[in-house]
Amino acid sequence: MLTLGSARLTNSVRPESYRCGMVVEMLTFEINRALIDEWIMADREIWTTFLGGQPGFVNKEVWISEDDQNSTAGGSSETDSKSETVAVHAVIWWSSYELWKSISMEQVGVVDAEMTARLGHVSPPPTMRSFTTVA
Repeated sequence: MLTLGSARLTNSVRPESYRCGMVVEMLTFEINRALIDEWIMADREIWTTFLGGQPGFVNKEVWISEDDQNSTAGGSSETDSKSETVAVHAVIWWSSYELWKSISMEQVGVVDAEMTARLGHVSPPPTMRSFTTVA
């Protein structure tokens, strides 16, 4: 059991019991620093456009850590710089869990294929986390 101020949380509390509102999906991509501008533009034109037409879609932002923006490749050559990756976070707000999950894997595959065609390569799959509004 965990105590936070006067609130007590136990292991028996499951996130599903809090699904009463907005859900935030966070996808983290490792993108080659040299390709970051191209990736962000393609993501905006392809994924954001697709998501904007889906029921329950609220908003999408793409985040990069200030640390990543200001860091150097650690090497001195341009080649080293081009091989460095940056963590890019796509943060997507949904009005409900059910509407978010109503997008089929077939639809995701079609949009992923469009991204691959646009970029000329397959991007590594992102890591995914989701957050539920609880208060």
